[in-house]
Amino acid sequence: MKLWLDGQCFQSSSRRRGIGRYALAWIRALAGEGAELVLSLNAAVPDDLEAIEDALLRDVPGLEIRHWHGIAEAGLAFTGATERRRVSERVLDLHVGMIAPDAAICLSPFEAMSHPFVPFRPGPAFARPGFAIIYDFIPHRMPDDYLRTAKDREAYGALVAGLRAFDGFLAISAFAAEETRAILGAEAVTNLSAGIAPDWLAGTIRPRQPASPFTILYVGALDPRKNVGVCLDALQRVRQQGGPAFRFEVHGAYSPGEGEALLSQARRLGLAEEELVLAGSFRDEDLVSIYRRADLVIQPSLMEGFGLTALEAMASGVPVLAARAGALPEVVGLDEALFDPRDPEDLAGRILALMRDPDLRERLARHGLARAADFTWARSAREGLAAIGGIAARKPATKPAPVSQQAEEDALFEAVVAEAETLSRGSLSRLLALNAPKGAGSG
Repeated sequence: MKLWLDGQCFQSSSRRRGIGRYALAWIRALAGEGAELVLSLNAAVPDDLEAIEDALLRDVPGLEIRHWHGIAEAGLAFTGATERRRVSERVLDLHVGMIAPDAAICLSPFEAMSHPFVPFRPGPAFARPGFAIIYDFIPHRMPDDYLRTAKDREAYGALVAGLRAFDGFLAISAFAAEETRAILGAEAVTNLSAGIAPDWLAGTIRPRQPASPFTILYVGALDPRKNVGVCLDALQRVRQQGGPAFRFEVHGAYSPGEGEALLSQARRLGLAEEELVLAGSFRDEDLVSIYRRADLVIQPSLMEGFGLTALEAMASGVPVLAARAGALPEVVGLDEALFDPRDPEDLAGRILALMRDPDLRERLARHGLARAADFTWARSAREGLAAIGGIAARKPATKPAPVSQQAEEDALFEAVVAEAETLSRGSLSRLLALNAPKGAGSG
């Protein structure tokens, strides 16, 4: 099966977060299952383009990379649905139609909010099924935190409405699948779940070093729904109740302002400087070792579409405490390891129990190892391929009302020429050259 992939999530900040890590692991598994993969990058966003291509080609065997060239001025939340953005959507649709895959997959359909990305959605030039991976609808559920202006709400609403152009949806959890059905009224929704690479699974559980501070880990961003502040509130209670010395390490990509806000909260609570360590960003190749030296990993999110951090920590042989929210319960699979994310007292009690009871720590760690082994990327890839194949078999390869290639090209030309006054000659030439898409590095 030949699949086309919208790779713009690898050009945005998503590549350093869960979306990028999930998408990369999943398409690597697709390649392992024998799928023929063509991935396109937006050459109008040239930052680190060569390095991104090199990394993708290294990580995904057999991947073919192509370029297309959009002309969107900025993010949808800043400019709205301008003519240049609509032209870019037409260009991408034609680009995919010329590649002629069996199906097209948008790896991340919400990339357009703040940046000039133009996520793929099926249009008149692409005759085969289109799919979108759904991670969550968190902004829809938490608008006060993520959609603070009228432009934000309008942009997000337009992206949600655009999802209805797809033939099917690939959700990353049962929770995300149910959200997709509820919000979009969709029926063709498949739960891909997620996986863990075999080399992540720890062969043994590391014994705790009793003389060292109890090391508690959080891995992720610091935006509001991540709810990391509840960990500090809980740790203040741990100290008040005579718990042992601890160190709370925060690893992830976050802004200086977000880090300073966490430090300010720690100071207000009277936590010592050495009790909170803002470790910042990490290299993916270091993540296993970061997990494995921890005594406990906490995922306190108010909502997660999956909860990759919890799964990775479990695979590393580390006890995990996770919020009883979103998809986290289906990932963790043990009520004893779940807490109310709005109740720091609940979390504090569970942290203290783990600090004081070595048998409990070992039981949670062993549960996590066994649970993580059930999540495989190969199974996730096979679920996706089966869903795509089923819909592709039912959708005819020709358009209900056929339009000639020349007519498509003429329509594109007319749409682009209408914008020519705002384009450089070089940009216009590159855009029109998409009538014959090229491979990576050639345009």
